[in-house]
Amino acid sequence: MTPKRLFAPLFCALGLIAQAAENPVGEISADAALVRAGAYPKLDWNIVYPTSVLEWISITPGGVIVPKSDLTMQVRVLAADVQSRKERWNGWRWTVTYTYISVTGYGRINNKSWRQLFNNTQPYVNPSAIVWQDELEEGDEVIFAAKANYDGGSWYYSGEGSENVIVLKKGDYPPSYATWDTQSTLGTHIAPYLDEGGAVDIGPRDVIVAFELTHRMRASGNSEGDMQDMIVLLTFQTEEG
Repeated sequence: MTPKRLFAPLFCALGLIAQAAENPVGEISADAALVRAGAYPKLDWNIVYPTSVLEWISITPGGVIVPKSDLTMQVRVLAADVQSRKERWNGWRWTVTYTYISVTGYGRINNKSWRQLFNNTQPYVNPSAIVWQDELEEGDEVIFAAKANYDGGSWYYSGEGSENVIVLKKGDYPPSYATWDTQSTLGTHIAPYLDEGGAVDIGPRDVIVAFELTHRMRASGNSEGDMQDMIVLLTFQTEEG
């Protein structure tokens, strides 16, 4: 039986984390020698306002993420939602049951060892937990891989240009592929991270990597490929914050 998935709501806790990344950061200073009672000091401001994530990283057409400077990367798993569907005839009607299937996800920097991010089912996803934090140097190449653990399941990699993997940044519109059974689209599955117009609304230091793990996607689309089987959020920081 071909494994399928059923929509499961995502937690909203990470929305606060993503929003926090949009706050301006910087420093303020005053020359103590020029400050006297009853006078206002002259303040020097050095504020860094949020920028596009593409000023921090580049994303190749194949889905490789390359930092443009030394950065700290944090990774969180937002979803690992794969289920199987089984129908049974009990003598007078059909009953349908769904069972979660485990999903395994990895990340890698350059040719270093793979780092396991997740190996469990959707109920064990904790989107507020940092599952991987690492230091990146300018020019490093970061890729991700995921697989649904059933007979015949395939690995998909973000660095191979597979249509089964997409990278989304703030302002992008997630694809609206048709979905199977009662499932929602990818856009609905990541609804906490979309604005009112349906565009991705995450911090300017964040990107989302989303996988379809049970159907091979093609340019023409796939009636059962929803691109929501594994979803990870990446956040990048500098030494300044």
